[in-house]
Amino acid sequence: DSAAPPLRREYFVHEGRIVVAAVLARASKLPGHEPLADSARRILERARATPDVDPSGELIGYEAFVRTILGDHDEAVALLQRYLTDHPDHRAGFGKVTAWWWRDLQSDPAFKALIAGPT
Repeated sequence: DSAAPPLRREYFVHEGRIVVAAVLARASKLPGHEPLADSARRILERARATPDVDPSGELIGYEAFVRTILGDHDEAVALLQRYLTDHPDHRAGFGKVTAWWWRDLQSDPAFKALIAGPT
């Protein structure tokens, strides 16, 4: 963390935890490694940051991605809903370009409703 600008250090600590959780989530898909999913979930809980650390809400999206890997689709959609509620200016772009991150959510009705936006 000494290489990070002082005002971003805490952000990078939280981001690093999410990266570790993503690795564990992927590894949990390997035969015999299912317990790693529980570890990934615990790390994600500890990785949550306050708005003063993550004012743009980027970490919320990263957590949603890892939740998608874990198969926690309801939680992923809830996080994305929170992100888009907090950052409504991102909704239009999000609905047009759904990254490969959300491939496993494409058929989820709640995700479809989320990217369709308010009716």
